[in-house]
Amino acid sequence: GKATILSNGNADFSVGLGYDLGLRGEAVKLATVNLSVWLYVLYLLRSALATCQIGCVDCNDGSIETWDEGVALYTGSLVGSDRNSVQQGELLYTLANHMCARFKTCGPQADSGEGNSSVNRRLFQLFRQGKQLIDNGKCDDARGTVDDISKLMRIPLVQGTLRYAYSIGSFQRRDPQTLGQGGTFAASILPFVHSCSNQDAGQIYDMMSIGASTTFFNVVKLALERNYKCMGISCEDVGGYWDAASREYFPGAGPCQDVEPTMAPTPSPSQLTPVSTPASIAATTLAPMGQFWRSLLAVTAATVWIIL
Repeated sequence: GKATILSNGNADFSVGLGYDLGLRGEAVKLATVNLSVWLYVLYLLRSALATCQIGCVDCNDGSIETWDEGVALYTGSLVGSDRNSVQQGELLYTLANHMCARFKTCGPQADSGEGNSSVNRRLFQLFRQGKQLIDNGKCDDARGTVDDISKLMRIPLVQGTLRYAYSIGSFQRRDPQTLGQGGTFAASILPFVHSCSNQDAGQIYDMMSIGASTTFFNVVKLALERNYKCMGISCEDVGGYWDAASREYFPGAGPCQDVEPTMAPTPSPSQLTPVSTPASIAATTLAPMGQFWRSLLAVTAATVWIIL
């Protein structure tokens, strides 16, 4: 384990709990799916558009093949071929189902704790739509479809961050595995929050990063919610942290109401305890979107190598 040397959002895997094998193991497993696979799915879909010939009907077979590769990588082979399958897999399709059960966003109406997630149902409608647009040579229209896919794919990352913020902050579960899972989920959504508000991203980082000594669930929750609209998602999409045993939302973790975002308040000393590594994400302007995706993919690969 080593300390990362990134411009923003560093983690130190060489000392303390960061060096724990259990924490690093969880971080590697989750980062492989939530960061590397997540980004490569989008890379494949965008690559399909890069070779798509505008106005050329039934002659974009290469682009469709690349598009199908992206859909296959999102789904994985273990879940089978049945529509709305809930079989256990290892990749993003299964992650969405795990999160919908915990946030009561499964089913056609996104109001159940069982079944295929609303995210997966909506994504596969978009996957089919994008494939049809490419086949009909409507490449520019398909770009909007990919943007919509990207937004939906962020929902399980937000849900996972909220789940572990609650486990760490409210349940006080500070074992290495839980801390590794929480830190990795936060790392997966932080670039999107940062593109909306570097201040809110900094608050989440200070609460959830590897080495953070204190986590307040309400701070993380509000910092995320202020940026839902900017990230292209809603309170209804995310739902609330659901206690299946009591058939109620965990206290303070119910669904939010969509409102216009306001500037993040500066926490008072009575609200927050200084963290052991208080470096916040710097207030920098993100590069153009193409460069953003390339840089994030490179950073993900480097981070997984350093964790190991």
